[in-house]
Amino acid sequence: MTTMTMVMRWRFILCVLALLTGGALLLHAGGMPEPAPAAPAQATYPTPEEAGAALIDAAERFDVEALKHELTSAVPGVVDIHHVHLWALTPERPLITLHARIADDADHDAALQSLQAILAERFGLGHATIQTERGECIETRRSRMAEAHAPHAHGHVHP
Repeated sequence: MTTMTMVMRWRFILCVLALLTGGALLLHAGGMPEPAPAAPAQATYPTPEEAGAALIDAAERFDVEALKHELTSAVPGVVDIHHVHLWALTPERPLITLHARIADDADHDAALQSLQAILAERFGLGHATIQTERGECIETRRSRMAEAHAPHAHGHVHP
């Protein structure tokens, strides 16, 4: 008999002994113990439907075109607002992310502070992530390049 075969037999014997010992202990103790009472839930989490409704509700509360117009007309040096995304962590806490293209001669810090102030004061958006850009948006450029390099209906790709 090889060493490996002996090891396998001993493992089997030890497993059988463990099961028998466990069974004897359960019989002697009178069966399985009663489960402990469940602790009350400390917090509840929204269902996926509730979470989705909160996201949609946040976006529906705002007229994005009016928001973009307000920001570009009220903040000196802001040329364009794009890639606007609205959502909410909770119905009471809407969030926004956006890209703001500013003129080359504009004061970056002043424009950013004004954008954040208007979003908070006029729109109730106290948490805003703003990406400022000078010149063309890199994401717009990438999208345009991807479309230009996509296969066309006539079966080839333009370089």
